[in-house]
Amino acid sequence: GVVESRLTEAEYRAACESRAASGLEVVEVCGFVLDAQDLYAARWERRSGPPLVVRHAIPFSETQSVCDEMKGEGYRPLRVSRYGGKASEVWEESRGGGWVLRSCLRGEREFLDQRRRVEPGGFCLSWLSVRSYGEGEEPVLSAIWTKPSVPRQVRPDPPDDADAPTHPGEAQRSPLLPDDAILLLDQHDAFVVRTRADAARRILAAEESCAKVLEQLVEERRREGDLGSMERVRSFLESPDQALDGLPVRAQRAINTFRAKRSRETDRAEQVIASDRVRTIRDLERLMARETRENRLPEARAIRSGIDELVAVGERAESERARRRSRETLVGAWDVKIGQYRAVWTFSEDGEVEATDVRLGKARLDDDRATWRLRGADVLIDWAGLEDWSTFRLPIEAEGTVGDSWRGAGSVHATKRR
Repeated sequence: GVVESRLTEAEYRAACESRAASGLEVVEVCGFVLDAQDLYAARWERRSGPPLVVRHAIPFSETQSVCDEMKGEGYRPLRVSRYGGKASEVWEESRGGGWVLRSCLRGEREFLDQRRRVEPGGFCLSWLSVRSYGEGEEPVLSAIWTKPSVPRQVRPDPPDDADAPTHPGEAQRSPLLPDDAILLLDQHDAFVVRTRADAARRILAAEESCAKVLEQLVEERRREGDLGSMERVRSFLESPDQALDGLPVRAQRAINTFRAKRSRETDRAEQVIASDRVRTIRDLERLMARETRENRLPEARAIRSGIDELVAVGERAESERARRRSRETLVGAWDVKIGQYRAVWTFSEDGEVEATDVRLGKARLDDDRATWRLRGADVLIDWAGLEDWSTFRLPIEAEGTVGDSWRGAGSVHATKRR
């Protein structure tokens, strides 16, 4: 897929036309306001499946009529985004199942109130958009609940790289839960939404600060006539997670500062959420003990299920956090030893690897390039044109990590360069 951000409306329309000519379809669009101007971020993919209708710049006064129109034509909402008195929406043709769309919910209280009304009818949360407008202001939420057209089937475990919910709000609650247990879970859900919204606001501020530096550099390079460097810097305004090769030092510092801030804020938010989750589990265990003592065993079992779900959510969150840290650690240059082989493997943000033979000072072959991806408890490295692969075992440790080589040449030993 392709992702672009900070597009004006004209640039967004032009990008849609050019991507369509390449067989890419816009699957997500999000609007936001910056310096009193409407801007857009969008994602394009090659896809098959039901037709999509993507709308943007819908005035709030027309959103209900658009909703009625799309519903009448047999579409259901997939994504909604509210910004500056307007909306952008993605709709998918659907042959069955119900859905509920609620937008402009003011804060966690309104969201949780809607959830209590909707979910007992068999609806599950499928989309939640949170927009925070500033310090001290309540976030505004838009949510979509959907109901499958057929009873849910037991599904196999998802692949290791699949996104799993790290928020218990997506699980339907038992009607046997006592009111005080529901209150504890609602309070935790509200805390999760608020904490992540606050982190997102701080990350956005850091991204905007980085963007200002990059925009200044773009203008400087334009005045100097250095169009190649100008375009290289400009590309980071659209996708800040590329490899930093060839960037001016000022740009590298700004991007590294943003990446570090993003990582810190994400980790801090998840740590705070984990602490609140532990407190909630402890309080639920006390309620479960009370229900057991008073011989209300169905209620005790319902609380036990809620505790188990919270524990599973915590395990998934911790696993995702470890994988994210491994990704961040992996990117960069590593001194690698496999038997007598000595090389430098350079891992890029975009999933590529380049191997440089230490003795030759360059790649030995054109084939000494690879792609990397996380698979289960390993980083899998596929070498181009060689039917060859290597692995690093997670977690990745900068001071020394180990793995295996497909050729049977022995273990892979690697240390990250400073």
